[in-house]
Amino acid sequence: MSQITLKPLLVKEAGTARRVVFAGASPRMILGGLAENMAALELFEVKGQKASPLTTIKLLLPTTEFDVTATDPGEELIIAYGYHGGATSHLRIQPLGAKEWLQLPPRKTFAHETHPRFVRGGGMAIVFSKYEHNGDDRESAVLLEVGAKPRRMELGSCTDAIAVETTSGLAVVKKTLRSGAQFGNSPPGGLTLSWPWKSETEIGPVLFDGRDVFDYDAVAGNDGIVIAAVTLTGLEVILVAPDKKQQSILVGGLPKDLELFSPALSVNDKELSIATLAQQPYPSKAPSSLFYGVHQW
Repeated sequence: MSQITLKPLLVKEAGTARRVVFAGASPRMILGGLAENMAALELFEVKGQKASPLTTIKLLLPTTEFDVTATDPGEELIIAYGYHGGATSHLRIQPLGAKEWLQLPPRKTFAHETHPRFVRGGGMAIVFSKYEHNGDDRESAVLLEVGAKPRRMELGSCTDAIAVETTSGLAVVKKTLRSGAQFGNSPPGGLTLSWPWKSETEIGPVLFDGRDVFDYDAVAGNDGIVIAAVTLTGLEVILVAPDKKQQSILVGGLPKDLELFSPALSVNDKELSIATLAQQPYPSKAPSSLFYGVHQW
């Protein structure tokens, strides 16, 4: 069984970060969190044991919902983030450093569109969660292809979803909400995988033997799909083969007394990169910590 050991990165900006993501083939590690006045989202790029400011995005209401992708080959960073206005929430896509943004999708009355995630390997396609207040409240996921003619595709009922482009078609990892206490920054849920994705009503195989999952990430790599998930036992990583068999990758180096959140993955032909944030359990106000490791295929 493969194993990867994570080590702490002593980056002070991790202390207030609420999300870590990878962007580009390099990969570039991005931290994000709220400014001290809670009125802006601050993003930093981590290099070694240091972090440098990337951008500050002004907000109407506080949120740390964002994702980052990189164009190829120049690897210009593109940021997607939630913009909350009270009765409605919508998404914006904005190139790094640009003063203008693209608002997606058109604003709807009494609808909340949140948790943006760029499709892994899918260019300017984005998946987001949609919650509508229209008499029969419904939470679902939507895939939107950004461009001159945006195409919208319903992915079905769930509280969160990640879509991954693979050589054998689109894969969708869905999280369905379960009752129980929040851990880290997320409520519990069950993960399923639809690969290749066929319809919004399809229910794919259950992942992690049905255990409660909190935060998670997924990417294509090593002829399969790699999924990292925070469970009550810690950070678990599996490689799902095309025949749906699940192979575990052991993760070490993480303190047992910390709550993990925001795992992030990046894969290329040679290695798997993993990062995660960690915090002391509530009511501690201690700064968050950042852990990182690389696994050679």
